[in-house]
Amino acid sequence: EGEEGGEMSSSEALEALSPAFYKGFLPEDNEKKAWEAWLERYHNRIKADDRDPQERIEEMRRANPKFILRNWMATLAYRSAENDNDFSLVKELHAVLADPYAEEDAVKNASLSPIISM
Repeated sequence: EGEEGGEMSSSEALEALSPAFYKGFLPEDNEKKAWEAWLERYHNRIKADDRDPQERIEEMRRANPKFILRNWMATLAYRSAENDNDFSLVKELHAVLADPYAEEDAVKNASLSPIISM
């Protein structure tokens, strides 16, 4: 909801999403209009869908993994195992990848969590 208790504007929604962007990579002014237009289309689609919000959220959680392995993460793990005979990062990545749709518990417990949550 927006500041007045009504629906959130596209610019307010974009502001609310700002923590999801990498630090230092917020949309430039010329990109904000495109983001706001996309948010407006998305909002209209959700309204047209006319489903229970919780049902939609659960469907999104089942379809979108919380964790996606990145090449550089795997590289850190295999180099640590190969060079230092330290398999702890490999084990942590394996634990997280065993259930990439899980909520953040596995990631929070991993020593890679500051790196993973970038």
